[in-house]
Amino acid sequence: MKDCKVKAVLIDLDGTLVNTLPDRITAIQYGLKRLGLPAIDDQNVQHYIGDGVWLLAERALQESLENNLDRITDELIQALADEYEAYYLAHICEQTVLSKGALELLQALKERNIAIALITNKKNELTYALLKSLNVYKYFDVIIAGQDGAHKPAPDLLLKALQALNIGVIDAVMIGDSLDDREAAKLASVDMIGVAFGYRPLTKNDVQYLMDDLQEALPYLMNKEG
Repeated sequence: MKDCKVKAVLIDLDGTLVNTLPDRITAIQYGLKRLGLPAIDDQNVQHYIGDGVWLLAERALQESLENNLDRITDELIQALADEYEAYYLAHICEQTVLSKGALELLQALKERNIAIALITNKKNELTYALLKSLNVYKYFDVIIAGQDGAHKPAPDLLLKALQALNIGVIDAVMIGDSLDDREAAKLASVDMIGVAFGYRPLTKNDVQYLMDDLQEALPYLMNKEG
């Protein structure tokens, strides 16, 4: 088995490792209904997620109440966020699935003794529950979630993971699905490769290596120069 030049892989969660979109659509629509508010277009939800629950709730309300924006208050945003999180936690893995090649990539990294860190803006409780429900929690050496530091695109979560692993930035690679992931990696001085199937799809112009299947990360990782 060929030795890998990379010592750590940092992987984004939603849109990269897993497709959580169907469960999150159901949860935000449920929250709106509970508050007696109009439903939103399911197709728009993928554009609202990735920056934390507060912004998801705020963006959903801006669509739901587009003709009554003055009704949107911090209290209403918090109420929707609370309804969303309670429902989502209780139904966190009903429609969620691993992305193509995710399990194979995790297994291959473990076989090569490459450290794996999960990097997400998602709240810690939701993150742990999701990983355990999908039976992949065991693969991660470090899990850094939304309550552990400033959210991406800040580099804090990536740097905290590398510090915990005692691995330098030159020996790590980030895998993500968004420009926020790319910016966080850039600010952390970590190389990033992207997936083309995320919620805010990247293009070949956005990253140096773009994948349709997570298993496609292996050739890049095996040949990366330090």
